[in-house]
Amino acid sequence: MGHRYVLRRGNKISKVLGGNAVIELARKGRLRESDEIRDVKQGSWIYLKDVSRLNDLGTLRPPVAAIPSSRDEEKSPDATSGVAKPGRALTDANEFFRQKSLPISLLLIAGFLPFLLPEFGFAPFPTLVWAVAILGLAGVWSIWRNLLQPGRGAIKWAVFSALFSSVFGASTLFQFANLAIILSESQVSWQDLPLWLVSRAGPIYSRAMEGDLLKDRPIYEVLASLSLSVGFMEEFIKLLPVWLVYHTRSVRDPRGLFFTAAASAIGFGVAEGIWYAYATLLPDGRLLSAFACRFVSGPCGHAALSILALTFFFTLRPFRSAAAERFTALRTATAWAASTMAVGVVHGLYDTLLLQHYFAPASIVMAVVLCIGCVGFQRAVPQDRKEPNLLNFSE
Repeated sequence: MGHRYVLRRGNKISKVLGGNAVIELARKGRLRESDEIRDVKQGSWIYLKDVSRLNDLGTLRPPVAAIPSSRDEEKSPDATSGVAKPGRALTDANEFFRQKSLPISLLLIAGFLPFLLPEFGFAPFPTLVWAVAILGLAGVWSIWRNLLQPGRGAIKWAVFSALFSSVFGASTLFQFANLAIILSESQVSWQDLPLWLVSRAGPIYSRAMEGDLLKDRPIYEVLASLSLSVGFMEEFIKLLPVWLVYHTRSVRDPRGLFFTAAASAIGFGVAEGIWYAYATLLPDGRLLSAFACRFVSGPCGHAALSILALTFFFTLRPFRSAAAERFTALRTATAWAASTMAVGVVHGLYDTLLLQHYFAPASIVMAVVLCIGCVGFQRAVPQDRKEPNLLNFSE
């Protein structure tokens, strides 16, 4: 008697299938790389993307080439008509925004509207600042979790990323900036190469932190300084734990990776807000709305930028597609670097507009970033698309 198999998609299990039935499903493009397969009598679950041949299912090696990638999935024939739908990607994006209209609207309002409102309230005391920070963290975390809906296995890695970025990443970056400024004011010989390189970044951070930066500096210099210092370095710190999770395959689906990136950014944004609160907001006697803006809008903006970075990365390196398997480690690292640098420039543009007090254009830029990131998330997560129950999955 031939081998019998079951397929698993998320928390749903298919009926028992013979080898020919599995081959036919793969040939028709009805299987996904994220699906898992297991021999009924023996073996454990394995991802179809890890299987190399389909003509010998006895050893569980179906062809990756027969399984459509997430980028090419919309080109597959429709299950009922057999004709491809050219507007499938646009239709899916519209459906995603319709289904997620509430969390996206909350992010747009809570994340970017405070910049457009006048400052109000009273000057809070330090304990109240921490309460606002905790409430901001909980609220922003809940909105992004509702939008991305990660699996339970990704939550612990999201918490790890948030702690890494807030405790280690943010503090290390602030210390690096202070050290660079101090070294830039002293004479460091190029023979001490590590310290000399750090000192070269000092003037950039010093210019980025000056309050009178825009009075005597051309706009292109401001944008370059903020992109290279604040933009690129912060995006690198936020994406570092995501890179570790991705390459160790601790999270094996794009939904979880996107939420891990958002969580890392939220942790960094809250830590940055606490630093700014004690460094500038409290000494200047700023009102409560300024703290709420820092602890709500800041994490929302950081998360949107990290989502955009992951969108760029998965555009350069499609998630678990046959083409992705041909990428070398160097090309993958190049994709990460290109994504980080591109978002660093966007981050620098956003900060430049804020420093010029162009709050409305800055909010528009961040709203566009959020929308592009949502489209990228929807494109990378084919599970969100409504399809016929081809495999007769049951709970």
